This record gives sequence, structure tokens and C-alpha cells, in this order.
Amino acid sequence: NGTPKTGENEKKNRLQATTTVFVGSISDRAPDIMIKRMLQHCGSVLNWKRVQGANGKLQAFGFCEYENPEGTLRCIRLLNGWQIQDKKLV
Repeated sequence: NGTPKTGENEKKNRLQATTTVFVGSISDRAPDIMIKRMLQHCGSVLNWKRVQGANGKLQAFGFCEYENPEGTLRCIRLLNGWQIQDKKLV
């Protein structure tokens, strides 16, 4: 009948609720697992991707996808300007 099933609606709503935040100025001395754990304290992380260069070296930025906008906002409020090693997160 052209009407989406309830499960499809729930999946669509859940996908629309996810938000991604840019995490930059990560010290090259900061282990990736440490950054991920910090991000998890802000909310439910669906995906954390720290960008790798062509040489395989982790770059100074990445993207964190949260299950809901509240986690993203908490991340921005709590971690923006947070000093890790020799750099402050943005």
C-alpha cells in the first residue's frame, strides 16, 4: 500500500537522530583508544574514525558519530579546549 512498515519508520527516525562532530587538534602523542574513551563519556558513540594519512600515520583529527544530538552537544561543551599532551582539542 506504499506506507512504510513500523520497523522502517523506527530505523529512519534513529538514523536521522544521529549526529557527527569533528574532533580536531589531536596530539600525535595521544593514543586513539584514549580519545575514543573520552568521547564515550559524553554519550553513546556509534562510530569513531580518526583519519589516517597515506603513510598510515594517524592524523590530528577525526569524526565521532553519536547516537543522539545530546551526546554531540555534551562532547562540544566538555571537550572543546581540553588539553591533551601538547594540544587543545577543537
